[in-house]
Amino acid sequence: MKFKKEDMRARTGAPHKALVKDWIRYSRLVLILAWICLTGSIGTAVAQSVTGDLVATVTDDSGAVIPKVSLTLTEVNTGQVTSQESDSNGLATFSSLKPGGYKLIVKMQGFKATQLDNITVVIGQRASLDVHMSVGAVDSTVTVSASEQALLNSESAAVGQDIGKAAIETLPLNGRNFIQLTQLTTGASPIGNGNSPASYWTGRSDTTVSFAGLRESDTSYLVNGIETRNARFGNTGLRPSVDAIQEFRVQRTTFGAEFGHSASIVNTDLLGGANSFHLVVFELNRNTDYAANLYFNKQQNLPRNILNQNNFGTTFSGPVSIPKLYNGRDKTFFMFNYEGFGVYQSMRLQCF
Repeated sequence: MKFKKEDMRARTGAPHKALVKDWIRYSRLVLILAWICLTGSIGTAVAQSVTGDLVATVTDDSGAVIPKVSLTLTEVNTGQVTSQESDSNGLATFSSLKPGGYKLIVKMQGFKATQLDNITVVIGQRASLDVHMSVGAVDSTVTVSASEQALLNSESAAVGQDIGKAAIETLPLNGRNFIQLTQLTTGASPIGNGNSPASYWTGRSDTTVSFAGLRESDTSYLVNGIETRNARFGNTGLRPSVDAIQEFRVQRTTFGAEFGHSASIVNTDLLGGANSFHLVVFELNRNTDYAANLYFNKQQNLPRNILNQNNFGTTFSGPVSIPKLYNGRDKTFFMFNYEGFGVYQSMRLQCF
């Protein structure tokens, strides 16, 4: 059968154009929905604070405040810089700072430049810092270690305890579960299997904790500001690897309006990249081949019970760098984390 050119265009061209138009229409719809979801998730993450604030007060040798002072705050690991100028009361506020180490450089005409090192910003804390400047040449610098003075949380009524990276890495954990460290804070206690709906229904007894005698469902578990609590049973729905955690803070009773829904909060901040590459690889192994047999098995001439367990993973972080195309130092960073767990265990059954 032969078709004319007009017939071929009528049979193939029109349907093809219609499909292209439908594809463009649906693609636009998908992009719009993706943008709505993205902006919604960003709004949720910002609403739950996983940052800290620093309020600096600049004074001279007599204790009088100094206005219009230039303050430059630099994050040590990433090199990111934030600048402020003190107001008429000598105050400068640095908000939404990622937890970690910082240094502050303060300059003013007629005064010696002052540099404060070893400033530590803690998650959920609004700390105050006193900066003292001395009269002198601007080109001379006075360096002070901020670790020698306590950063008091005098700007907020929030009550909580911070568990930093050093404690997470050095304290012993059974099963690499950071929830166990929450029991080091005031008023925290584990919940027995018989009293825990979460343990009964999920089969795990290490994903929940009680604060001040309250129910386990009265605790929120935030990861980078996102609620991960199981709404039905109250346990944490996401348990990050300890190598991926920067720090976490247990907040109780009084906290800002950005938090809600619970009487206590476990606020976790995940590790971010820095200007230097960092690689961690680990393997924890338990094997039957180098385990002793049980006493009662020996009495009955029975072999050892099989229990082979492997806990392994890696964490890799650093700046985004593409040779000859992009250098992400001081700008863009990444962090990759993976953790796996495998167990092979035998069970001995007895018939009577």
